[in-house]
Amino acid sequence: MLSGTIMMADRWHLFPSQRIFTIIISLSLHTGMVGLMGTATLTKKRMGYTNTKLHGMIAWAGLMSSYAGFYVIYQNKNTMGKDHYTTLHSKAGLAVLVGSTMLGMAGGGVLHPDFGI
Repeated sequence: MLSGTIMMADRWHLFPSQRIFTIIISLSLHTGMVGLMGTATLTKKRMGYTNTKLHGMIAWAGLMSSYAGFYVIYQNKNTMGKDHYTTLHSKAGLAVLVGSTMLGMAGGGVLHPDFGI
């Protein structure tokens, strides 16, 4: 049994209330996409070798934080037995995550200051 889990209707739920679930989602997604990705963009605009590398690390942390929020939402949908990606909001969020991942992979491989083009 996981610490912090509760049993409801013969199913284990990771979050004992909707309020805790909402707080975790808000913290991980907003911190990732707004806080860390925004800071990474501003860091890159300062230019230079160190800021370019720092930009990549901060953006990667933002992306991982966003994926943590995505994981929580996905698992909650599975637990509740609801369908995934039924609204425009969910489809747009998935597109943003996939697009950000692709940009990060391209930037890390092509624009990296040590071995990029």
